[in-house]
Amino acid sequence: MNNKKGISPLIATVLIIGFTIVVAVLVITWINSLVGDQTDNQACTADALGQCTDASRFLSFSAVPGAVAGDLDATVSNSGPEAYDVRVVVLASTGAQNSNQLVAVADYSDATTAITPTALGTYDVRFVVEVTGQYKDVTCNEICGEGETVTGVVVV
Repeated sequence: MNNKKGISPLIATVLIIGFTIVVAVLVITWINSLVGDQTDNQACTADALGQCTDASRFLSFSAVPGAVAGDLDATVSNSGPEAYDVRVVVLASTGAQNSNQLVAVADYSDATTAITPTALGTYDVRFVVEVTGQYKDVTCNEICGEGETVTGVVVV
């Protein structure tokens, strides 16, 4: 039994240290990718929310009875250097959604859309800004708050 040999303590120590380093590198790589993805998503959301702040400064909204009987005209005015997408939601007096349209407004311009509700009456028109954030290769969509509402538009 005295002829059996094992590995030397030096080789065993080197193997244990090497194995520990490999495992540590794998764990660090995994954590970096996990944290990196979350950081990129947060940065994308921050970009979108910055756009929301700009939109609140540059956009104004109006809704009036339409030039054509039975219509209402919803207008988005943009006094800023960026284009925006605005969702125009027409609400009946009961609060039920009657119509829903997406309006694109270019920089330094106005966009008007004619909407035909299902019946004559008084409507509230809600304007909700939708933005797309971008950070590195991450794209995210955000809705800017609750929107702005123009109340009491009479469609005749």
